[in-house]
Amino acid sequence: MAGSEIITLQVGHYANFVGTHWWNMQEGSFARNQPGFEKEINHDLFFHTGLTARGEETYTPRMVFVDLKGSLRHLRRDGTLYETGDTDAGQVAQTWDGGLEQQVADALPKNQFLSDLDVADAAYLQRQSATTTSGQSTGATATGQQQASIPLAERNYDLDDQVEVWSDYLRPHLHPRSCCELNGYTHNSDSNSFDIYSLGLEVMADVH
Repeated sequence: MAGSEIITLQVGHYANFVGTHWWNMQEGSFARNQPGFEKEINHDLFFHTGLTARGEETYTPRMVFVDLKGSLRHLRRDGTLYETGDTDAGQVAQTWDGGLEQQVADALPKNQFLSDLDVADAAYLQRQSATTTSGQSTGATATGQQQASIPLAERNYDLDDQVEVWSDYLRPHLHPRSCCELNGYTHNSDSNSFDIYSLGLEVMADVH
């Protein structure tokens, strides 16, 4: 498989639960550019290399997932790595001459695991900004710095009572093109369920 790239397809909520465990394990074994560490896994097979607007190197899973509306919760469809500064409201305002009223729902509270990931990301960005200002470069990746700043594997998280969807315990950041959300149906909805084979055929027909 040398030199190849593997794209993982995750279709459906159960597949995304299993896939989240898989990607968390891949992220946990990430050791790119770590001095003195023998490279046993070619991460380029499963991860895509990119750059943020600030020139920071990123590694996101080569993955496309399909799920229903409401299954992402805290996870943004366009991810958080490649900020463009554009909002949906701003894009609408450019094509609409009438009045515009924007309503923003309150953010859902995050569990401790996701909160710790946010703290680790913020700490990495702060260190990266400091090294850039001083003109020094460590050559380490965001993933490696994150693991060094907070050993998540050594912490005890009671996720059994906190996880409602797979994105509640997803560790790696995703590429904006990874998300394929079916907005016509809502996850765990009694009035708009997606549990009949013919509904899947209709969705596939609409896609094509």
